[in-house]
Amino acid sequence: MLINRFQCEACGKEAFMEADLLYHDMERKFLIQYVSQESMKNPKFYRNITKQGTMILDPISSTIMDKTGGEHFRTPHYVFSLGELVLYLSFRDLCGIWGQD
Repeated sequence: MLINRFQCEACGKEAFMEADLLYHDMERKFLIQYVSQESMKNPKFYRNITKQGTMILDPISSTIMDKTGGEHFRTPHYVFSLGELVLYLSFRDLCGIWGQD
């Protein structure tokens, strides 16, 4: 799985991009937030996060999320490496296969 990779169309060179990534599974209603080391050190990243790690949504987004069953937007699963993101995604896939209702 290639995540946060850039490939130059001219020369074909591939490079890793250290950028935050939000994975949204709309069907199973969960989010995985990859937090780059740069963001983790930046106070601006924490502007919309509570001390408990939940997201602070603006009033319009809150209304939409409440009406559409989007409560999962408030509680992303944070990961700090792309390997961890892939492992957590695999875990959630297996929960969907083998997990109990």
